[in-house]
Amino acid sequence: MIGVLGCLVLGAGYAEYRTNFFAESLGSYLAGTNPGRPSAGRLWEIITSEEIARSTLPDSQLVERAPSDLPPLVRNHRLSFERIPQEGIPGYFAILVEIVPPEQQKEVDAGRLVDGTRLHRLGLATLSKAAFDPGPYLSDARKKATEMGSGFALPLTEVTVDTTLAPDSSQTEETLRALSPDSIAASVVETFTAVILEERLDELRNHIRSDWTQGLISQLFVNRALGVYQGELYYSDPSKPSVVFALTTEDVSAILGFSAEEAPR
Repeated sequence: MIGVLGCLVLGAGYAEYRTNFFAESLGSYLAGTNPGRPSAGRLWEIITSEEIARSTLPDSQLVERAPSDLPPLVRNHRLSFERIPQEGIPGYFAILVEIVPPEQQKEVDAGRLVDGTRLHRLGLATLSKAAFDPGPYLSDARKKATEMGSGFALPLTEVTVDTTLAPDSSQTEETLRALSPDSIAASVVETFTAVILEERLDELRNHIRSDWTQGLISQLFVNRALGVYQGELYYSDPSKPSVVFALTTEDVSAILGFSAEEAPR
């Protein structure tokens, strides 16, 4: 008798394994009697409260969306970071930018947004310390400086020295007269050139930082050379030229958070 029951149990188990007949039958029965069963217990309270909330709130408040105050670079792109080697001061590092499909840009992807925010700040720190090539702006700066300094060519032959303020007046006056008006004008022009050039490079830096935040730059590379780091950035628009810059080893150490002792000599 026990053997027969054992065979029946094994046969029923095998049939259930092959067909799921009992599981499907039980599921159909529960689904059919579900409306008549009492809604009691903690699980039902949670389900009921969620259904009430969904029927009360508009759909727009239930869909998780990326914060609207994120910069376009973070909101609309996926940023990744590469470096060689992985430990210590790198010989090379890069930030790569990949645009996210429009239908995914408003979705909350915590990992993408956190990484994007961190790398956005890293890019800003890099560009803030970047030394850009002044060559393209030098000619225009000198032209403007020459126009500004044209009124500073003083007729030094008429210069006089107050002997009460300068005891060795004869030597001082001879020194001033030895300087021609052209030499003073040239000195003034060089000073103005340096100031104008610095302003132009500050404008360039601010413009590039803005382009980075707006997501217009697709790649930012930094590579170690002899004693300095050479960098280059590329725009998403292929018609725009790349921009080169330089960083000191101390700058890279500060940007990546290394101490001065860890920097290569």
